[in-house]
Amino acid sequence: MSTATIPTSSYSPEPRDFSPPYFDHVLAEYELLPGDGKVPSKIQKMIEKYESGGQPTPGELYLLEKYVIYKQEEPIVRTKLTSLRASYREIVGANAYAQYLESGQASQSNSSLEAVRADAGRLLDTLHWAYAMVPECEQTRANILKKLVMEMLVVGSVGVILLLGAFYTGQTLAATIVLVLLMGALGGFLSVQQRIAKISTEQEPILTMFQLQKALFAVRLAPLTGALCALVLFLIFQADLLTGGFFPNLKEISFRLGKFQVPSTEFMDSKIAIQFAKLLVWCFIAGFAERFVPDTLNKLAAKQEQPEAGRAQLPRIPQVLEIGKATANLTPSGAPPVLVIPGKPTTATPTADQPPPGGSTENPDGKRAETKVS
Repeated sequence: MSTATIPTSSYSPEPRDFSPPYFDHVLAEYELLPGDGKVPSKIQKMIEKYESGGQPTPGELYLLEKYVIYKQEEPIVRTKLTSLRASYREIVGANAYAQYLESGQASQSNSSLEAVRADAGRLLDTLHWAYAMVPECEQTRANILKKLVMEMLVVGSVGVILLLGAFYTGQTLAATIVLVLLMGALGGFLSVQQRIAKISTEQEPILTMFQLQKALFAVRLAPLTGALCALVLFLIFQADLLTGGFFPNLKEISFRLGKFQVPSTEFMDSKIAIQFAKLLVWCFIAGFAERFVPDTLNKLAAKQEQPEAGRAQLPRIPQVLEIGKATANLTPSGAPPVLVIPGKPTTATPTADQPPPGGSTENPDGKRAETKVS
């Protein structure tokens, strides 16, 4: 079988620069194998190709290294297994490595040579698969960030132009809104950059590649979401729904800043500069912490839905009138109407001819007689 049938790599030149030194190392191990005079034709053609100036593919490198493992002597294989396990743990992480040790696939110190070689071969499969995919994942990650940086530069340039135009025409409110949007977009950009960097390479490489390839839309949406959240937070501050020493007091700004020079000492030492800095910092936080503004809105909505403590819950007016009509005929003639409220005791105002409950009246002789209510 010729070397043309071995799958060639489509990877970028950067990660393939490490292949020749590594291939030289594996080729040196191949040269140290005990000579039995039997070399597979694929291995022989691979070596001839490399010696004639050809570059080895990742598939050829894997084939040669696996052949070396199955031909090395037992002490060397057992020693190499320890090194393969250390590399495997670095790639897959501690949790996956612990699962590997508990799965029963890991050979023990008293296992046979065939079991040790099979274990080393499985580890080598995983390592070479990671060696092939991890550089591609990192390249995809870098390409996404490059696109996002270029788009942010374009948006930032447009924002600066709008900011300068609003600033020098005296439109301080418009200039503030542009700054708010820019700070929110910048916070969203930093947040998504950290999320992309945290996509783990310890999971299945194909899964990592899928996550990176499908993340471009979400990455582009993050700065826009951050800008919108910053604008909403600006309106919350303007409505005095969030107040305190940590939050800006926009009444002190009043958007009558005039054509001040930003680096001037007069502005930087004023209270306006302090409140303005608080506003920009919180707008950046609104874009960076994607749940901050939604959680704030949920808390404000929940606060409005809760009744104030100690406030009596009176029935609706139509309900009172309806109950009053139903009880109008039950009151004595000449007695005042009775207001009936559900859940409240019914009381009537006593008249001159009607003794109050639990009260007393005067007899004709001037003595007071107690009236008991049973």
